[in-house]
Amino acid sequence: MMLKLLRASAFVLAAASGVAGALAEEEAGLSETRIDWEVPGHPGVTYETLVKQVLPDLKPGAEGRWTTEGATLRKTEGEAEPSGPGELGTVDVYDFRSGGRDLTLMVIGDFAGQGYLHIVAVFDPAANGVPKLIDAVNVGIDRLTLTRPFQFLTGDETALVFDSSYPALERVDTATQVVMLLEGKLKHVLLERTNQLMGCGVHVDQIPELSPEPDPGAAYPAISYRVVQEVRLIDEECDAPSVSAKAKSETFTDVFHWDAAAATYVAATDNRAGRATGTAP
Repeated sequence: MMLKLLRASAFVLAAASGVAGALAEEEAGLSETRIDWEVPGHPGVTYETLVKQVLPDLKPGAEGRWTTEGATLRKTEGEAEPSGPGELGTVDVYDFRSGGRDLTLMVIGDFAGQGYLHIVAVFDPAANGVPKLIDAVNVGIDRLTLTRPFQFLTGDETALVFDSSYPALERVDTATQVVMLLEGKLKHVLLERTNQLMGCGVHVDQIPELSPEPDPGAAYPAISYRVVQEVRLIDEECDAPSVSAKAKSETFTDVFHWDAAAATYVAATDNRAGRATGTAP
């Protein structure tokens, strides 16, 4: 099943990742939904009811926003952490298919003052009366988290993809994680990191791309993790070059196969090791 937008609207990203980040959200099927809107197919039930299953103390605030003191939420690595207070105005809602079931996916990332908080929650819309929470986690690894285009592994299974980045003066570190709903729990099954390096006279950009590949005999397709590394020389005056480099473009591709025993994806190759010095493995 393809992602179906419940409601779509323009999205402007005021963050260091700029247009590229906004496009990633758009391709993923971003659907901004107000918390006080009614849930389709559930007369009299608003998204407030669903959000309160994750953030029980949610209450209306000023200027159409909502406030919460937060909740203790599990990270995709498994450890639980308190989220801290915040305020939000919208959620992003998608149709989502996992384990052969049609589910509702809600991404709660519109938090003011909580850059490391990006909640993903899955609900069973077939529950009597009100969609029932199956699981909720905080996928925020770093300061800014964006939803990337999802991976449709099979007709019955969708993998979620998120980028978390930390912009600094001379580099941006980005963690890309693939998240699946397994036995009622959201967990990451693939986690890789890339960087942007910005030295005087040279910029190194690493652009990750994910795509499923046939893997006969496995429960799920393999995932091809491709990183395009661009080294660009910048015409600027430097006391000393930051890096001795030549302009070039390289591509590093690793294939991850599903490990049923470990319930995760495992790399069959290690071409990632060939990336530029100073970048994450």
